[in-house]
Amino acid sequence: LKAERFVYLCRLPLRAGRGGRRSVLRQMVYTSVATDAMDQADVFSIVQQSASNNMSRDITGFLIYGEGKFLQLIEGEEGSLRHLLG
Repeated sequence: LKAERFVYLCRLPLRAGRGGRRSVLRQMVYTSVATDAMDQADVFSIVQQSASNNMSRDITGFLIYGEGKFLQLIEGEEGSLRHLLG
């Protein structure tokens, strides 16, 4: 995947994070273009792998795919998002 654009949407109120510490929840939206043709099984594989990886990082979101392009929203603690996209 080739990321085209990253946009921070908003900074959400403080919430209780891991270990009871307070943290800021961030949301990010980005678009990307598939570098190869993808079918439904390929996209589902990405969703499964992302869900598995992101659960342990307390990151949630959604993915939309159509005509070779993706739109994704992810949310979580800022540090977790930076690590994910680093």
